[in-house]
Amino acid sequence: MRSRTMSGHSTADHRMLREARWVPEDAAEQVSDRIWTSHGVTDSHLVTTSEGDVVINTGFASHGARHRQRYEEALGRPLDVRKVIFTQAYYEQIGGWEAFVGSDAEVLAHRFHDETIHDQEVVEQVHGRRAMRVLARLMPASGSGVRLMASTPPEVTTFVDDAHSFSLGDRHFDLLSVRGGEAMDCLAVWVPEDRAVFSGNLVGALHGALPNLYTLRGARLRSAWRFIEGMERIRDLDAEFHVPGHGPVITGAARVRQELQRVIDAVRYIHDRTVDGMNAGVDLWTLMREVRLPADLELRPGRCPTHWLVRSVWEDYLGWARMESTTELYGVPPQALWTELVELAGGPDVLIERAERHAAHGEPLHAVHFTDMVLSVDPNNRSALRIKVAAHEALLQAATDSFDELGYLESEISRAQAQLDRC
Repeated sequence: MRSRTMSGHSTADHRMLREARWVPEDAAEQVSDRIWTSHGVTDSHLVTTSEGDVVINTGFASHGARHRQRYEEALGRPLDVRKVIFTQAYYEQIGGWEAFVGSDAEVLAHRFHDETIHDQEVVEQVHGRRAMRVLARLMPASGSGVRLMASTPPEVTTFVDDAHSFSLGDRHFDLLSVRGGEAMDCLAVWVPEDRAVFSGNLVGALHGALPNLYTLRGARLRSAWRFIEGMERIRDLDAEFHVPGHGPVITGAARVRQELQRVIDAVRYIHDRTVDGMNAGVDLWTLMREVRLPADLELRPGRCPTHWLVRSVWEDYLGWARMESTTELYGVPPQALWTELVELAGGPDVLIERAERHAAHGEPLHAVHFTDMVLSVDPNNRSALRIKVAAHEALLQAATDSFDELGYLESEISRAQAQLDRC
């Protein structure tokens, strides 16, 4: 990936890389007398009881054994795993299951666990390609040998619908459905004796940021109102420790509640303003431009900007049809006419001149529209490629500090620059 020398945001120094990275030599972190966390791409957690151990998430397949080793080094004894809980069925939560699940261990997951695995399996190849255009800095290096998933998925012995409880020794566990997270099968785990809640990826990859209601690599839309319901459910537990799926543990009941409430309020604001606009007949593009969080609801940098959440809310309720043109309903996109439009305009040079004008006036997206038309006719047009690179660099410099947006823009700059270098 081409490095940037201009000022502005970059994935290279984003908090996402600090809070979702794998450092094998790191030790497990002690949260309380009975709770440990092992940090990784998604964290694994351990709760010890008087009658055995409970593991929450197991990391990728290549990381599971090291997660277990960290716990055993911290405890000074072998684990006695009686329960394994998955907060969702993404590979980063379940891939390392073989390192923990023995013949006598109960495996607990949401009743939509198998559906989430299915969703990943059927589009695994396209997910991989798209992820490299968005999450390149997080992806394992080619040839690294990192295995994301065990040869087979774990066999779940207990499926959870809305809630499920069990006790093991001197600890009680409540498993709560919080389906507004990153998948349809999200669970939170509440341990009342320690006043600790494990929220998995309900709060997203980065705590205190806007939730990733749509991941650019591709996934089912995540519901804003279900997210709010899930957040309120864990807020009302009055936890002393909030252990998220990524990053540091949040401690102190007042702070835990305050930070959860702030995210709830921000998402509710975006949801309500978007729905109000939809019902008033405002089009999607206008809402994406105009719905903005007020200053007192601004959140920490995360995975996606506000206007992506606006679009997620719109499409969650209304789907893909915007009813702006009959052509939306059929398989002939606007791009089908670009060759003719370039010809009618008088050739690529006319559109390149217009793209340069928009770029000079601080309208990089308008410039990209024109360069896309030119490059559809002449993929090696050097002038169009140079403008495309410059326009994306302008977008990158002006972007919010949202990891997925930055990653995509960096990827487009790299791809266009590589094409330009080959010409």
